[in-house]
Amino acid sequence: MQVLIELDAETLKRLEAVAPARSRKRSAFIRAAIQKSLWEMEEARTRRAYLAAPDGDPTPLDAAVWETAPFGGFDPPELHPAKTVRGAKAKTPAARRRSARRR
Repeated sequence: MQVLIELDAETLKRLEAVAPARSRKRSAFIRAAIQKSLWEMEEARTRRAYLAAPDGDPTPLDAAVWETAPFGGFDPPELHPAKTVRGAKAKTPAARRRSARRR
């Protein structure tokens, strides 16, 4: 999507110094400036919301009421059957000797 904007002479002069018109940097610079400005506005709105309704006092920690959870509260690890090396079957002693002679 494209957006057409008008700039005053001073702003255009400053933009030209940072990102010349024929440079591919100009579009990237303008996109980054818009994204930064939007992020700053969101941060200011979040700050105002926190100042208007600050968090309450933290609840004191009573570790005595905690129950230990198996595996530290995480899902238990999956059990996989033992993996074997390709072609490594259970060999008889005679097969092991023949294999050793080929090496």
